[in-house]
Amino acid sequence: MVSKLLKAALKNQLPLWVVDLCLWTGIPFNAPHYLKLETVKKEKIVVKIPFRRSNKNHINGLHACILAAAAEYSCGLLLISHLDAKKFRIIMKNLSADYLYQAKMDSFATASISSEWIQHNVLTPLELNDSVEVTPMVEIHDRDCNKIAEVKVTWQIKPWKKVRTKK
Repeated sequence: MVSKLLKAALKNQLPLWVVDLCLWTGIPFNAPHYLKLETVKKEKIVVKIPFRRSNKNHINGLHACILAAAAEYSCGLLLISHLDAKKFRIIMKNLSADYLYQAKMDSFATASISSEWIQHNVLTPLELNDSVEVTPMVEIHDRDCNKIAEVKVTWQIKPWKKVRTKK
């Protein structure tokens, strides 16, 4: 469902606010934070992190956890837009963030990967391995272009037919 929504947004067949509403319903954790898709392109997804009370910390800046969540969200959506979620299990394995500047306004998490990157780092290695791990970098900037954080999100990508879970 998510990849269909993103493909419709890419083709301008669906307004981003409609995609946001669907994602807030499908991923309820994100709903109270009002993370919003700002840009959806083939090689880039930008998620807006609103400067609002539910996203603030005790010193009136954006909370580190909402910055990390927005980075994971933008990066995960971008991977899903490139890979068929019915063929591949995409699961976050690790997240590490370097917080560089206190965010005191709306900020934006930008994930960027190319089709060539997917081919080289995911699809080709999966021809020889049961799973792969990739670590794209997500940058977060505020409205004034200050770099707020650099977030590395490690994902394990595995064909569903290779997934073995205990019951």
